[in-house]
Amino acid sequence: MARSTPALVLLALLLPLLAPFATAQGLPSIEISCNPSQVSFDVYPGATRVGTAYCELTNDSSVSENVEIEVTASGYTFAAPGSITVPAGDTISFEVAYRADDNSNPGETVSTIEAQVEQASGVDVSVLGISDEANVTLVIDSFSYPFIEMSRSYANLDAGQRYDGLAATVRNDGNADDECSVRILEKNALSLQGVNFTVSPDSASIQAGRVADFYFVVEASEDVADARIAVEVEARCPSFGIYTHKAVVNLNLTAASDSLIPNFAAGEIPTWAYAGGGIIGVLILAAVGMVVFKRVKGVVQSASAYGNDDDEDDWEDVYDDDDDLDEDLDDLDDLDDLDFDDL
Repeated sequence: MARSTPALVLLALLLPLLAPFATAQGLPSIEISCNPSQVSFDVYPGATRVGTAYCELTNDSSVSENVEIEVTASGYTFAAPGSITVPAGDTISFEVAYRADDNSNPGETVSTIEAQVEQASGVDVSVLGISDEANVTLVIDSFSYPFIEMSRSYANLDAGQRYDGLAATVRNDGNADDECSVRILEKNALSLQGVNFTVSPDSASIQAGRVADFYFVVEASEDVADARIAVEVEARCPSFGIYTHKAVVNLNLTAASDSLIPNFAAGEIPTWAYAGGGIIGVLILAAVGMVVFKRVKGVVQSASAYGNDDDEDDWEDVYDDDDDLDEDLDDLDDLDDLDFDDL
């Protein structure tokens, strides 16, 4: 008999609460259901990271009920009504909105949505513990998100030059590992302009939050024209959707020079300059020989025409001509001072 005492005491306490419903069609009750049973979240940069569960409260009793809503969802923020009044025999809809944290790790979390009757026809019945609950699975989707950065913003290439000083660093800003790659956009158009790119490696496995380096070899053909080209480089990590990121590198192309005037100041002395110098030297010597020959021949002919009395004067003319020849040779010596650097 002593063992039944607590139960009798509890029943005695509950009878006043149940008395208002003794003539009604039944005690207070509540049922809750929520759909969908699973809500997925994208958490990549720029995503809303929001998901919603749509729930219904059903009151099958004959009395109006005030129902308290309590939500648990570890790692999420959420919004839901604190309490709802459900008329007798009616169903009321409400929503629970969830928001995931930016760049959350992939995985599942179970959210519990509990509905408890606090009042029935204005009477506090919370002590009766009339409640129901629904579970919704919250899923963080995996994603990879590349960010590419070039080692430099430009490169200078002359016609026929091969350049290997360009690199790119790709960072995976996602929440999952992925096989990422780098490619040159408009590669065919660049090839038509005489520019060819090769990239290595073809791809690299990049863990979430880690980086990988890619290297470029750029080759300019012999017939490239002077140009400035903006080259787009794209990184992509495709396993969880096509997420890409682009960077730009400027190529400054210089065409092959077709000028016949060398840069003497830079020490550029072509073969034709040496050959031309030798030819000029031969021509100068030939000119000197012709001058000497003509002058001597003229004096001899003059001496023969006027006889011996004028020999002395004629030979003086020879000496005078010899002096003139010395002056001519001095002038030719001045050619030694010609500075090709002034050309």
